[in-house]
Amino acid sequence: MQRIGRKSIFVILFLLFSLMYSGVKLNINNIKTNINENTPRLSKSLIITTPTSETSWEVGTTQEITWTISGDVGFIQIDLYRENSYARLIGAVADPSDGRFTWEIPDYLIGSSAYQIKIDEVIIDLFNPFTIQFSDEFEIINENLPDSITVTNPTSSSSWETGSVQTITWTTTENVDNVEIDLYKGDILSRAITPLYTNNDGSYSWTIPNGLEVDTDYQIRIAEYFNNPVNDFSDYFEIYENTETESITVTSPTSSYSWKVGTIHLITWTSTGDINRVDFDLYKDDTFIETITSYTFNDGSYSWNIPIDLEYGSDYQIKVYKYGDESIKDFSDYFEINVDEGSITGSESITVTNPTSSSSWKVGNSQIITWDSTGDISKVTIDLYNNNDLKESITESVDNSGNYIWNIPNVLELGSNYQIRISKYQDTSIYGISEFFELSDYIYIGQNTVTINNPNKLTSWKAGSIETILWIASENINNVAIDLYKDNSFVETLAIITSNDGSYSWEIPTHLNEETTYCIIVSDFIDLAIFGMSELFSISNDIVTNNDNNSNTNYNNLNDNTITIINPTANTTWKQGNQSLIQWNCNYDLSNIDTVIIKLYKDDLSILAIVQEENIQDQYLLVIPETIEDGNDYRIYIQLWNSVEEIHQHSEFFTISRMVSKPNSENYISGYNLFIVFGIISLISL
Repeated sequence: MQRIGRKSIFVILFLLFSLMYSGVKLNINNIKTNINENTPRLSKSLIITTPTSETSWEVGTTQEITWTISGDVGFIQIDLYRENSYARLIGAVADPSDGRFTWEIPDYLIGSSAYQIKIDEVIIDLFNPFTIQFSDEFEIINENLPDSITVTNPTSSSSWETGSVQTITWTTTENVDNVEIDLYKGDILSRAITPLYTNNDGSYSWTIPNGLEVDTDYQIRIAEYFNNPVNDFSDYFEIYENTETESITVTSPTSSYSWKVGTIHLITWTSTGDINRVDFDLYKDDTFIETITSYTFNDGSYSWNIPIDLEYGSDYQIKVYKYGDESIKDFSDYFEINVDEGSITGSESITVTNPTSSSSWKVGNSQIITWDSTGDISKVTIDLYNNNDLKESITESVDNSGNYIWNIPNVLELGSNYQIRISKYQDTSIYGISEFFELSDYIYIGQNTVTINNPNKLTSWKAGSIETILWIASENINNVAIDLYKDNSFVETLAIITSNDGSYSWEIPTHLNEETTYCIIVSDFIDLAIFGMSELFSISNDIVTNNDNNSNTNYNNLNDNTITIINPTANTTWKQGNQSLIQWNCNYDLSNIDTVIIKLYKDDLSILAIVQEENIQDQYLLVIPETIEDGNDYRIYIQLWNSVEEIHQHSEFFTISRMVSKPNSENYISGYNLFIVFGIISLISL
């Protein structure tokens, strides 16, 4: 009996120890999984008191949003909604205990009685949750004619074929400068149609991509650039797949054509079916002579520089056929190639080297026309042609220097059939013609570019001083050349080759004339057709020594500053539906910034835009839409504007994913299981 009593005491003590231990582990386990039902729940709330259903505010006025709070309410964000949809960010308040926020109502808001204020706590507290609050619906009055956009094409009866070129049309009020155009399917953004924006000219030619899903629930959305609440959707329309039989028909040259060797002419054709690329061959007397080009885009036209070694004949033909399938083909009519020397007579000749067939120049910008020449040519005439017709005279007489800076007029019609013709002054038989090139109203995203930030139009430098030339160029440009121009004419080379590091120190020569029409050109060392040109600036003859600190580099100018995006980085992963913090640094006084534009890009296509014009800070809390797809090709684009200038920057590529990190459950053993184990051991010991 004595031995049994001792054993019973041992078992009781062991069970008590097991129970105590399992209780501790159970408590820890519950804390880790946030399900401890004994954790006290705090209470906090916020009630919006202004605006109310009786409120009527006018645009352009300053109003107070007010609320009452109870409990420990933290950092809050205030948003504006209209007709139950997000309209814009109003602001954020770090300490909401004051119960008020002053809001200057933007002039561009549309008049409506269906506005609401939404207030939400930014930092989520699982133990003391905050309930999102909406105000009553209230009215905002805009007696001025608000900006508006109306999409007029496509309509509900439109049926557009993949691979075809269609014209999107719209009307707007006169205050809209630029617009963004996007494609939606089933009320969800499918892709951006315009890179960033296009001029508000009422129409846009869109080549419908092959591979789009065939359906009838597509829409076009057109929004005012910088002011996305001003937008309109088209009717639902159909996109269908091209299922025509593949064919090619050569339309030029025809039997009436006579082309000279050494000149450039346009081969044209039409096609049906799914033909992406084509080849060209030249035939004479039904015999193959040579391949003109291979694997070129099936865009309906090709600029052919006719070789000078071809013999005369009226029995030439051009064969156009599908790349990789010569059975899909067509021959042109027989046409003539003559050897009237024309532009290559004697020792005098002109060859245009820029623009080329890959050039796409933006109207309103400046570009360099370049050429080579032989013989005694002192001056040249430069003309612009479109579809082989004279469009305008660029300059009647200019020195035969081999280059000319052309300020491209804004009024020129957009198109890809332009050519530059350069001829000997007063002898048009000596000439050269460029390849066909494009005039567009934007610079393509991804196109190699150079932008010069210093000098600018406010710059005045002194001879003898040392100044810093600043530029931003595409990353794939390794080295650049730097040249000085005056009055559209080359003056001297500042650097034959220098690293593309964005800056260059230049000691200004004392022999330069005092003028206000100087400019700097920074160009790709490998491809001089890729360049940037500064604004016109001044050089004075008030000679200074290198020790004088008279540099006029104006770092109060926005363009002389930079943005550094701190978050996101290449290691960042954000989750759909969550709030994520965007942070950046800028060495410019943010109080002088009028507007911040933040865009979310996927694969270099804009899918989300936010415009801030109040309470501008160097961070923004972005709500990641739940509808966007997973991917590691997202980037944040930040653009800062003041009244006259802008700077911008892209983040590194980062990831958005639906994956949620979970603790490894194998690292935890529940207290309940431990209690069972110890209990079994104890029973066995009995």
